[in-house]
Formats: sequence, C-alpha cells, structure tokens
Amino acid sequence: KVKSGEIPLEEVPYMQRPGGAWDGSDLKGLARLRANQKQKQGMYTAGKWTDADKKYDQNNDKLNSFFAPFFQKQEDISTRAKKNGVSKDTQLWRDAGALTPAEIKRQAARGGVKLNEKKKVFGLF
Repeated sequence: KVKSGEIPLEEVPYMQRPGGAWDGSDLKGLARLRANQKQKQGMYTAGKWTDADKKYDQNNDKLNSFFAPFFQKQEDISTRAKKNGVSKDTQLWRDAGALTPAEIKRQAARGGVKLNEKKKVFGLF
C-alpha cells in the first residue's frame, strides 16, 4: 500500500520503516516535508525533542541503566571483608545472601523461620 501511494511513508510507524528513526530523520524528500508540515499543524508529535530528551542525550553516559551494575568495577572481596571486619569466607556468604545466626533468631522470633523443624519430602509435605 505504501508503494502504490495509498499510505504515505510518513504515516508508517518508524519501527516498520527500513532504517526508521523515532525522530523521522530517516525520511527523505517529500515525505520529510509532509511530516514536518503535519507536525507544525499538530497532527502528531513524533520526532519532537523534549527537554528530557535533550538532557538524556547530553548525559547518557552518566545515567543509570539496567546494565550499569554489570559494568561497574567492584572492590575485591578481601578489601570488602577488611572494611566490614569479617573474614573473606564470611564476606562471600554475605554476598550470597546468607543469614547470620542473629538474623535467624530474630526471624524465628517473628515466626518467619522454624528452627529445629524436621523437613518433610521436598520441604513441602
């Protein structure tokens, strides 16, 4: 329908255009002019940069993302163990989420952990 001219190229969502860009920078020639004209008329706001877009573009390397923790340089385990005043082995257990005996007793007092309870099949039955 686009080739036949039934649907103008600027009306096709950018995700479905080859090399489409959200701001319409992939449009060329008359399609670009028609898109700019439609934006001026307020028909749609695609491609208009907000203040948040500009700020993100300037600071995108400083902003947090989902993958940021994977690329952060972490301290050595022995360094963290010294800082916390525990052994390296204890620090590894803390990193893994193990509870200390004091935390277990505190949770048992609240009914969260059942001490000395005999486990059944798979801990369920």
